[in-house]
Amino acid sequence: RLAEWRSQRLADTADPLRVAVIGGGAGGVELALGLAAKFRREGPPARLELITATRRPLEDRPPAVQRLV
Repeated sequence: RLAEWRSQRLADTADPLRVAVIGGGAGGVELALGLAAKFRREGPPARLELITATRRPLEDRPPAVQRLV
């Protein structure tokens, strides 16, 4: 039933799916990047937002790593 609901929900709207990932650490960034890749490959169109308490994701990592995100 969940699959049917999901298919119907996606068919009913042209708006992209909105997904928020909470946490700008390594886990949150990895999850957001993985979801973005999955949505690009398989759809539906999605808008992902990474929500973090710091100014930028991966703030505890070297600047070179932060620039990759």
